[in-house]
Amino acid sequence: MNKKKGENKNFSRELLRKNKRGQVAIFVIVAIVIIAFAALAYVYFPKIKLALTSEKKSPNQFITECVKDDLEEYVKQISLQGGTLNPSPYYMYEGNKLQYICYTNENYEACIRQKTNLKEGIEKELEEAIEETVSNCFASLKEEYEKKGYDVSIRSGEIKVKLSPKRIIGSFDYEVVLSKEGSEKYDSFNVILNNNLYELLDLLDKIVNIEINGGDADPVALMYGYPQFEIERKKQSDGTTVYLLKDREAGGILNFAVRSWVLPPGI
Repeated sequence: MNKKKGENKNFSRELLRKNKRGQVAIFVIVAIVIIAFAALAYVYFPKIKLALTSEKKSPNQFITECVKDDLEEYVKQISLQGGTLNPSPYYMYEGNKLQYICYTNENYEACIRQKTNLKEGIEKELEEAIEETVSNCFASLKEEYEKKGYDVSIRSGEIKVKLSPKRIIGSFDYEVVLSKEGSEKYDSFNVILNNNLYELLDLLDKIVNIEINGGDADPVALMYGYPQFEIERKKQSDGTTVYLLKDREAGGILNFAVRSWVLPPGI
C-alpha cells in the first residue's frame, strides 16, 4: 500500500514538472510572437500610417498644411521689422532693421509718417511673399493625387491675405477638380493664423499720433487701455525711440522705430 502511495506521489510530481515546462514553453512562444509583431510594426507601421493619413487628407487640408509655415514665417519677419519685409528708412536694433514708422532728421520738429495705410501694405507684401509657395503647394497637390490614380485639373486664381481681428486669413481663389470613378470639385482654400497683428497695428497708430503731437507715449498709461499687450519704450542716443509691443496671451509682437521732436545733444 505504501509502495503504491509513493508511486502516485512520484507520478504527480512528474506531471507537475511537465505542466510547468509546458507553461514556460507557451510563455516563450507568446513572447517571441509579441517581439516579432513589435519589430514588424516598427518597420512597417509608420509607412502604413503615412499612407492612411495621406489618403484621408483633403485638398483643403493639404494646402493649409503646405502654406501655413511659410505664411507664419513672413508674418513673424514683418512683425520684427516694423510692418514690412523691406524696411526703409530703418533703425538697427539688436540685429534687426526696424522700420521708422514716423521720422524726421531735424531737431525740434514733428516726425513725418513714413508708412501710410500700413495694414493694407502688410497684406499686399504677404500676398506677394507667399505667391511662389502657393503655386508650389498646388503643384505638389496635383502630383500627390496623380500618384493615387486621380486625373487632376487645377485653375489658378487670386491670392488674398487679410488682417482681421485676432487672426490673419490667407485665401486662394484656385479651383481643383479630381476625377476617379466620379468627379470632385474644390474651390475654397484658406489658411487661418491666430494672430493679433490687427490689434497691434491699432496700438501702433495711437503711439505714432502721440509722438507726432509732441506728447509722451507712456507705456504704463497705454497698457491701461490695452491690458492684453506689453509695451516697452526704449530711447536711443540719436533721439530715436524704439517700441516693442507684445501680445501677452497669443505671443504676437510688433517692433518699430520713431524719431520725433528730438532735442539736440546736451539739452
